[in-house]
Amino acid sequence: MAPKRAGFAGHGYNAPMSALIEVAVIVRRPRSQVFARLARLESHTEWMGDAASLTFLSSQRRGVGVEMLVETRIGPLKSADRMVITEWREGEAIGIAHRGEVKGDGTMELCDYGAGWTLFRWTERLSLPGRFGGALGEIVAAPVLKLVFKADLARFAKLLESEGDIAPEQG
Repeated sequence: MAPKRAGFAGHGYNAPMSALIEVAVIVRRPRSQVFARLARLESHTEWMGDAASLTFLSSQRRGVGVEMLVETRIGPLKSADRMVITEWREGEAIGIAHRGEVKGDGTMELCDYGAGWTLFRWTERLSLPGRFGGALGEIVAAPVLKLVFKADLARFAKLLESEGDIAPEQG
């Protein structure tokens, strides 16, 4: 029998195993501008190559409690990923719970990096369903997902660095 890991805090999920993916990028913009762009959840499909579409399931668009359905594609694999925002620290971090076929949680954290630059760290711990190979699939998927997420962050940085100043949204 596979060893059990502690469930994700507050999500009632106890995964036998999970893939841990950690990536980071330095964005040549101040943290306030990076967060302003990151907080525009509806725009994530512009820089997440694996996110084919995003539909809000709640009327709320910012903060803890936002619910979304993200159609995800990596190669021939597709899934409908139901996500809920579980953490929202203005200017610092957004946390998410995956509650669809793929289970887990993730955090996108920002911190100052030198004069006017930002370190953007993205961490995900994901458990795959049987149709994606379950625990064995996670072993194979982790390095692939790391490459996908790294490319996503590179696109995010390039997109943001090519834009003018971004004003934070009110709300």
